Amino acid sequence: MPPAGTPYHRLTIRIPRWRTLLTLAAVLIATQLAPIPATLLSRRLPPEGLPILGDLTPLVLSLVAIACILPATLLVVRVGEGRCVGTLAGVTGRLPRRLLALYGGLAAMCLAMVLVIGATVMIAVALTTASPPEQSGTLTLDGIGERLRVLPILLCLIVFQTAAEEVVTRGVIL
Repeated sequence: MPPAGTPYHRLTIRIPRWRTLLTLAAVLIATQLAPIPATLLSRRLPPEGLPILGDLTPLVLSLVAIACILPATLLVVRVGEGRCVGTLAGVTGRLPRRLLALYGGLAAMCLAMVLVIGATVMIAVALTTASPPEQSGTLTLDGIGERLRVLPILLCLIVFQTAAEEVVTRGVIL
């Protein structure tokens, strides 16, 4: 660990430059190779996508492809420079507990929101399908329940996708 008070951009000052440059090159290569399994999987899927995801299958697979970069980057930096993974996230070399609590709270709020919205839509769909619409121009909620089924998957993947981008751009490249 670097001494206390070391600026963020100087956390790797004790690591030889050749090792830092080699790690940077390895991270850039890993960011190109890590998404390959998700890309190969997307090519083998039927045109209508996976049954549970429907037409959102390409979006989910692109988020998975970017999220695959996170473990590859963390492994390369740990092996290549011998740095703690926490140095990619902050100056202290570890993730602050307050930040983890904040992220956990946000995740709990998102989950609660998905559950409440999902229950509301399910009730609304049950009420609208019980009686046929009286006019042809009335608004129905058909298809919204299917979209909400994918929402928790998207919320989980977005967390890993953004973490991967932050670790690569701010943690490694900076």
